Amino acid sequence: MASALPYAPPSRKANPTNMSMQALRPTTRGTIGSGTTSSNGSFQRRTSLSSFPSSRSPSVMSQRRPSRSPNPPPIDTDRTSDPSTVTSKTPTSGVSSQHSSLSAPNKYNSSAHPARKLKSQYPRGDTENHVEYILVASFDIDKGPIMEHQYPVAITGDEHMLAELMLPDQAHVRNQDWTIFFLHKDTSQDEEEAEEKAERKRLRKAKKEARAALFESGNVDPLERVEGSEEDSSEDDEPEGGEGPPLIYVLNLVNTKQDKTAKRGAVVKAMAICTRHPFLHIYKPLLLLALEEYFKTPQPSTLAELYEAVNTMDLSLMPKLSILERHLLQASDNKDLFVEKFEQMIQMRMAEDKGEALDDMAAMSESPERRPGLVRNGTKAHVQQLIHSNYSVPRDTHEFETKVMYNGIPIPIKVPVAVSPETVGDFSLVKLIQTYNDPHVKSPIPFALHPHLTTGGVHTHPIIVLVNAMLTQKRVIFLGHNRPSGEVAEAVLAACALASGGILRGFTRHAFPYTDLSKIDDLLKVPGFIAGVTNPTFENHPEWWDVLCDIPSGRMKISSRIEQAPLTEGLANFQQQNPAYASATNVATSTSQAASDPTGDAAFMNDVIRSIAARHGEGVIRAKWRDWVVKFTRISAQFEESVYGASALYIGVEKAEPGNENVSGHGYVWPDDHAKFRELASNVNRIEGWRSTRSYYSFKQDLVQLYNLRPLKALDLHHLHDRLRMTKLTPSASRDIYVAMEKYTHSYDEICQLLAVAPESHAGLFYIALGLFHKDRDVRMRVVDLLERISDHEAGRHWWKALSRFEKLAFIRIRREAEAEMRAKLGGVERDISADGDAMVLGRRMSFKTTATIASFGGKLLKLTHDASTVGCEMALNLYLPPKASAEKKVPVIFYLAGLTCTGDNGAEKGFFQSAASEKGIAVVYPDTSPRGLNIAGENDSWDFGTGAGFYIDATNPPYSTNYKMYSYITSELPSSLFSSFPELDSERKSIMGHSMGGHGALTLFLKNPGMYKSVSAFAPISNPVKCPWGEKAFKGYFGEEKKDEWKKHDATELISEFKGEFPALIDVGTGDNFYKQGQLLPENFEAAAKKSGNDGNLTLRYQEGYDHSYFFISTFGRDHIEHAAKYLFA
Repeated sequence: MASALPYAPPSRKANPTNMSMQALRPTTRGTIGSGTTSSNGSFQRRTSLSSFPSSRSPSVMSQRRPSRSPNPPPIDTDRTSDPSTVTSKTPTSGVSSQHSSLSAPNKYNSSAHPARKLKSQYPRGDTENHVEYILVASFDIDKGPIMEHQYPVAITGDEHMLAELMLPDQAHVRNQDWTIFFLHKDTSQDEEEAEEKAERKRLRKAKKEARAALFESGNVDPLERVEGSEEDSSEDDEPEGGEGPPLIYVLNLVNTKQDKTAKRGAVVKAMAICTRHPFLHIYKPLLLLALEEYFKTPQPSTLAELYEAVNTMDLSLMPKLSILERHLLQASDNKDLFVEKFEQMIQMRMAEDKGEALDDMAAMSESPERRPGLVRNGTKAHVQQLIHSNYSVPRDTHEFETKVMYNGIPIPIKVPVAVSPETVGDFSLVKLIQTYNDPHVKSPIPFALHPHLTTGGVHTHPIIVLVNAMLTQKRVIFLGHNRPSGEVAEAVLAACALASGGILRGFTRHAFPYTDLSKIDDLLKVPGFIAGVTNPTFENHPEWWDVLCDIPSGRMKISSRIEQAPLTEGLANFQQQNPAYASATNVATSTSQAASDPTGDAAFMNDVIRSIAARHGEGVIRAKWRDWVVKFTRISAQFEESVYGASALYIGVEKAEPGNENVSGHGYVWPDDHAKFRELASNVNRIEGWRSTRSYYSFKQDLVQLYNLRPLKALDLHHLHDRLRMTKLTPSASRDIYVAMEKYTHSYDEICQLLAVAPESHAGLFYIALGLFHKDRDVRMRVVDLLERISDHEAGRHWWKALSRFEKLAFIRIRREAEAEMRAKLGGVERDISADGDAMVLGRRMSFKTTATIASFGGKLLKLTHDASTVGCEMALNLYLPPKASAEKKVPVIFYLAGLTCTGDNGAEKGFFQSAASEKGIAVVYPDTSPRGLNIAGENDSWDFGTGAGFYIDATNPPYSTNYKMYSYITSELPSSLFSSFPELDSERKSIMGHSMGGHGALTLFLKNPGMYKSVSAFAPISNPVKCPWGEKAFKGYFGEEKKDEWKKHDATELISEFKGEFPALIDVGTGDNFYKQGQLLPENFEAAAKKSGNDGNLTLRYQEGYDHSYFFISTFGRDHIEHAAKYLFA
């Protein structure tokens, strides 16, 4: 059927118009030749391809029963990054300090970033093409389907079969149809490529040894050697499934044009793109344009133009992620997860464009916002010096945005950054599930019983039957009579992804998204195929299939001719070893519906259907199925250990703490033994059916390779996290688990591994954070250290943000206690005498730097700076301490928030609050109004947005979402740092006030945080920002124009309408204030809303005749506001 010549794709740089005429000649007949010669004399091999797997393919494994699951040979335990061990894989400076910052620091933290060099998935200059072939077929009334053109060279093999696949049944009755099919390379061709790959590995090993020799001779820096070694071993050995040559994915478009001059009055043509990329759906808009152009100009030049356009698509700025990073990205909805990697790629490119040699690790040592020359503006990052040089930062890091220029038209393309195994094209699991769920729910029809398929009895959910069929390698047919071939192809691809869960392999290689009746003989030679057809004849031949999925009716059938499951050794052994549960193994063959749902499949499907009904989206459904598949593989491993004494799905290692049973366990966790054996019994038939399949064989191979890439091998983090999540533990057992997690999880990759077993969809860090409430103080401190490392991590910071405020407050409290204890160990009230003879508490310098001390009304005005991790820059502020303040006699605090264009100096120097505050014994904090010095494009373009105009919110719209977090800074980080550094301040007695924008901030912060502040007051506040120009401009920039609901969450008038509680507020507005007259302040709206909601009882709103918006106004009534706060602070 196919030539045995190995395949060598044409170079991307090759210009097709310069090739020999032989290579470019349109092909209309089967090509027997084995190659062509290009104009430069180089020999180009032709591909030998078939639409069916080669009989020599290693993936077509024998059907013999596998051995009794011998445990793979133990592998040396890993060297963790625990700094207490001398075999540290990643050198660290020690366990993180108990009084380190809450969030990611500005300075570079090596353990928070990957040590390996960042690479592109598709580097510039790579010779591999995005698209390898473009094919055109047409329907000839006399000859049937024929191939018109193949570009740039012909594909050897059965050309007529290829043309038939491109022109599916009944294509002429539709104006347009899409379909997908796969081409397999002859296995013998792969031998030469395998040798080349082995040679490349040998070369890398030789380079590594040479580098080591240089290191020993002192001619190379040791850090350079470590990085090189990491780079060589980190990504090149990622698992490929061991299934043979990679597939060629074919996206095909069929168009029918009505033409009265043609026979039968229509012209039918199809154009296909052949690519190695599984995300072939990105080429759909290009195929639409190209096929339309081909109808006008049916020449090879049309194909050449498309070929050149798609292969010049630039994906070189798309970073290559590790396996763990890809898993985290796929499991998360965070649209800026790993955005740092995209920005670093841009930084490296900018340096490359300038002809500079960029030190990658040095570049990473700067936060993305501070890397020289890199500016984030919306979704753009560009070089300040070169306005014409723009690089795009994705709006959503799950997709890389690029463009393809075709026919002078820029076609936007979004390429998925992380692609799971067995995920091909653009399909919908939601659509597949709904297709078969709705008829089943409305009118369930009992299935014919089969132990492998009906694991829940006669009324097993059809989707579970489908997954069981694919797991146990049954022959599955999707039938779409009178439906477009693209619809059945989509169902096949969705089914492959469903059964794979992004974990298992072996489905797509034996899938036929579309095939027809003429290929039935070849199809039946493939064990366990998954095929899409449109011909109803298949339904009448149950000997051809095991499970038939009818798309129009939404029904599934189990064939009456299906081979019955044999009685296996595993089933017999389990029944003998566990006689009490022997009857539970017969659920799959029981004629009555299982009432207790021992497999949990019914509950799982109900959860999936609820998520679909709630419109949770495709990503959530895929994550749920991934969890289901992971659970199935883990249960299977436990079954093998229980029955055979060892499992091929678990690699034994030397335990980190062999004497500690609380941390040495592995595998799936059940609440008790009864639940364990009950679930094993109900799954035994499904497991035994899977153990003789291709996917099981491939999974075993993958596990070995994945194990080598796993950073932490001596602990089963998944097992430990499950124990925290699912079992009731004694304080001693939970202590051991928390201590082990903290002890062995330090490096970037180890934290990735921990995050992977605690996805955001499963409560994230909730169960780890519960350790903050452990009775053992040492456990609490270790959990604080672990959470600090996670918050510093590129991905972990998103998990940290998702923690509840309750847990974050516990974290802050524990860290504050640790800092107090540290100060006590340093001497309790140890003091440092400054130049003017005043004593200053030494501990204060742990968080703040005092730049000036100014005597004021008997007290001191301190000008402070500190590194604020929430906003990612150094922040300045003023702190007034009254003369009565001391560690023994703490004083209450007022936070004063300044207005637009102001800093923390304005209120302190012009507001004249210190006199009254000194008399009352109240401290006053004057923070800044925004982050500064970030060099974000546009933040300095106007006075009422960006710098000096932070509006005391947490921005969600890029590029401000990373740093403009003034809400969190004012309510969390700043008070936490102040109270831990200045023992004179009473953290339990706080009030807040502000002016203009700061008045808006004071009102909203009080209303959003009931109980945090004793009182609130405001001078000329922006009371209803969603209805005034200032607020509309700010909220549009910080939240996005379409997120009006988010706007309302930071509007005092909207908040007071829903507020429940005491509202002790004083508001002053000057009637001579031009901003009041212009409708920027709108206090009348706030007053009306307060009255309507019944919150005006303690509200005092005063209109001061003739006063304006200036500090003359503030200083006139400042004493009133201090006295208002004192009334509640000293109550």
